[in-house]
Amino acid sequence: MSFLSFSKTKKDTLALVYDIGSASIGAALVIYTKGKVPKIMYSVRKEIDFQEEFNVSRFNTLAGKTIRDISIDIQKNGSPHLKFTRFGDRIPKNVFVVLS
Repeated sequence: MSFLSFSKTKKDTLALVYDIGSASIGAALVIYTKGKVPKIMYSVRKEIDFQEEFNVSRFNTLAGKTIRDISIDIQKNGSPHLKFTRFGDRIPKNVFVVLS
């Protein structure tokens, strides 16, 4: 280990992660640092409205509505939640989308 390595500070990064599935969509505010396990600071998951008969166009509309609802929840509840942590002044630097 180098003496200069002690002067380097580890930089925590805030990211917004979306998990899009066939029945539900989730989102989370995650703090991550290179070489460490990410920490979930706030998360929310909502079901996509059920369709008796599957229709791609209708599914896209319902998924878009669910993503909007979750994004509003993150903005209204997740961001204020961070105010009670040392990450309160951060905004997401990255957005990741996982499709399953």
